[in-house]
Amino acid sequence: MPGKRELDHAYRLRKLQIVQNLGIGLFRTASWVLPFFFLWLGLRELAGRQTSADIAFKAIADLRINRYLAQLLPWGTTTLATGWALGERWLRKRYVKRSASEFGAMHRKFDPSRRSSSLTTGGDTSPEDL
Repeated sequence: MPGKRELDHAYRLRKLQIVQNLGIGLFRTASWVLPFFFLWLGLRELAGRQTSADIAFKAIADLRINRYLAQLLPWGTTTLATGWALGERWLRKRYVKRSASEFGAMHRKFDPSRRSSSLTTGGDTSPEDL
């Protein structure tokens, strides 16, 4: 049975944990709420006024090049995503080719009757699995 000293220590420690949890919760809430609050303050201050950002936006909106930018954005994004995917595929195959012998030896050590994996040493699917 714990004594009065241990119970008092546990009580004080629990109070500190509650204060700490409240502080963490307040910090998390403030980190989400404060940016939106400051954005709202800025928008409220600029409401109804003409700013240089408004003038620049109107100038960009009036340009005829917007049609071409509207085509460039999705095509550019698609090209970048395709390039990234091809690069990831090349890196995966290079990794499999480099480590296939190590994995094969490890798998044969644990279970000699099992194939090491369904991938060839080049990183492609085995022909019999197709």
